[in-house]
Amino acid sequence: MDNILQGTTPTITISIDPTDFSVSDVIALEFTTKQKNNISVYGLQDVTVDTNANTVSYTFSQAETLAFIPDVLLSVQLRFMFADGSIVGTNRMNFNIDDLISSEVLSP
Repeated sequence: MDNILQGTTPTITISIDPTDFSVSDVIALEFTTKQKNNISVYGLQDVTVDTNANTVSYTFSQAETLAFIPDVLLSVQLRFMFADGSIVGTNRMNFNIDDLISSEVLSP
């Protein structure tokens, strides 16, 4: 996924190479998003960790994606902490934000 459409609920899934580390060993993490000066930091309790697939996923809400600014890159970066105190991170991943014609939250 390279683009995120405003008003949707996309899931960003980060795959970790099992030779790097196992997500089951992570005791804390930061899943950080940045668009211009708007920074959001999510923790271990906010993401889904799949120990079988060795992935970390975050699902955005409609409200979150509606707040994104169209045509401005959204950067995502993660940091992971382990029991021995070591910390590793990912490089920034960038996503284009596509504008939605409607600006309302969709509900039944």
